[in-house]
Amino acid sequence: MNTKRFDLNLILAVAIIMVTGGYAFSASPIGISAEIEKAALAEKWQLVADLCGPNEKLTSSPVLRAIKGHALLALNHNNESLLLFLSISDDSVCMTWRKWTESFSSRYSTNAVAHYLKGDALGRCGNYDRAIKSFAQALKYKPNFALALNARGAIYAYKKQWNEALADFEKACTIAPKFADAHASLGNLLLLKKAPSGAADCFNKVLPLFPEFALALNGRGCANFGEGFWAEATNDFKQACEYDATMKLALFNANALAKAELELASKALGDSAGMSINVKQEIDKLKRDIQHNEKTLQVLPWIPDITLKFGDPKKIGTEFEWSKSAIRDNTLRNLKLQQAKLKELDPFQQFEKTGGATTEELKRALVDKGDWPFINWFGLAYGTH
Repeated sequence: MNTKRFDLNLILAVAIIMVTGGYAFSASPIGISAEIEKAALAEKWQLVADLCGPNEKLTSSPVLRAIKGHALLALNHNNESLLLFLSISDDSVCMTWRKWTESFSSRYSTNAVAHYLKGDALGRCGNYDRAIKSFAQALKYKPNFALALNARGAIYAYKKQWNEALADFEKACTIAPKFADAHASLGNLLLLKKAPSGAADCFNKVLPLFPEFALALNGRGCANFGEGFWAEATNDFKQACEYDATMKLALFNANALAKAELELASKALGDSAGMSINVKQEIDKLKRDIQHNEKTLQVLPWIPDITLKFGDPKKIGTEFEWSKSAIRDNTLRNLKLQQAKLKELDPFQQFEKTGGATTEELKRALVDKGDWPFINWFGLAYGTH
């Protein structure tokens, strides 16, 4: 008996079909090894990352890049995972990833990771409703699956279903308090809802632990802008520029901040950037009208409740009568319209009654003038292509 030949055949057979933990592992249709699939199903993310190999050897396999991206995300290697996710944003690449995950989830239909990866692929392909259903399947088999909650929250946010996104992100943060991307996702959601203080708190929870987390640095920069802390925002964007994953993103934000600072500087010189003479004249007239109406409201209580006559009695048709209550109502109505128009034309006017404002207040007024000119991504990079 040739024992060496027998041993070799046995090894080959085991390599083709491995039965472990109730699953029959076989060669993937796209050539992903059974060892990688087994490790992923068991959520052994460090082993998954090691088995996938170095990034430079993954250029020909978008599926391996996606799998390793999720492993690194779970391990809080956020900059590396973002680069890998960005590398699979092309539509044709997304389709390759989707085909593999559909096969994977059909072969391991009761495993949470399999449905999570399928949901991720569907989300990247723009099939958001189906992605949400796949994440729900993953959560059916593992209710406290922070990765699936975080991913579903990102899809909900992309669909502007804010309450659902908030619930998923908050639950993911509670279940896995050391999962950095969940905190960053919650911070990013709060940025989208113009809540910079809460967003900054989220980013500050992870940056002491992961100071090189580029998306968190960029996100905190956006939050610091919203709070009026522009020097801190500049520093955050500068740090985020040092990483390949967020360099272009942070440069865009740094440029937007520079433009905002220029507008603020122009305002400090007494002329908002690009403000025409006609607009300045309209603002001056509105201020005079507002002052007149405010004085009218102050003196009205002292006037007897009689009907007042207006106009020139020498000119027929110009005289009219108003009661004191009608004057008050009309003055109040005009005053509200004038104040609203002034706020639209000059966001800084709110501070003039108090004799000035702090630099941070002026900056926040500029923020409130319109939409924030800043952008940040979720760590899974949905919708970035």
